[in-house]
Amino acid sequence: MNIREFINVCWLSVLLISCGKEDIYNPMRASVLHNGVLLSCVDSSNNDLLLNEDFIKQIKIYGLLSKKEIPFEIKEIEHNEIKRRYISFNAELPDEKSMHFNGGNEARGTSTINLNIDNHNLTLLFSFKYSCSNSENFGGSIITIEEITYGKEKIMRQESHLFNSDIFFCLEKNDKDFTLK
Repeated sequence: MNIREFINVCWLSVLLISCGKEDIYNPMRASVLHNGVLLSCVDSSNNDLLLNEDFIKQIKIYGLLSKKEIPFEIKEIEHNEIKRRYISFNAELPDEKSMHFNGGNEARGTSTINLNIDNHNLTLLFSFKYSCSNSENFGGSIITIEEITYGKEKIMRQESHLFNSDIFFCLEKNDKDFTLK
């Protein structure tokens, strides 16, 4: 191989490497993350479906931005004197490139997960708000789930849907599908 062929191979390598960088997922960074999710599942009679180990074994959570499975655990939590089991996971953060800044120290972005549960594939959209008290100080930033959307149904971040800093909601299984409860 002569020097000209070597240079051509180097240029081709650089081009191939730079082409793939657009697909790299870079989650939005913040010093405080409020992306915790607690999800309960009940049937139409309000029976806890997460008491069934076979039901739990079928659960898969997949992040569309990272293209990776999201780990989860089952937690038993008592809230408002009601003890219930929850799927506990961290929602995938929005990609840095997709954040929409308002010209100040705030931005909004979204991420999407697929929740495979009981032979159903549910798509959940998470809307996030990012704020930074001082853009030169990395210690003053926070990113928070503000809303969860499933189909036409939405859960807004409000006190009645919070446990510590995690947002919680319930999916109710009916005859054909799941609905937000």
